[in-house]
Amino acid sequence: MLSRVSSYTFAALLAFALTAGPASGQQPGAMEIRQGVIEQITPVQLQSNHHRGIGAVIGGLGGPDSRSMR
Repeated sequence: MLSRVSSYTFAALLAFALTAGPASGQQPGAMEIRQGVIEQITPVQLQSNHHRGIGAVIGGLGGPDSRSMR
């Protein structure tokens, strides 16, 4: 008898946990919008190993010839 009651209790708790979903009630991938006041803006310079001219040169060399697109 105790085994049957514990099985029903476990099944009820499992069903509740599976149907409850996320605690915030949002769908997966949904965006949360918050409001606030900006108190300070601090400029930051990020370090990068990206060379700006290399991509333009490679794109110009490897891209289609503009004369062939007419």
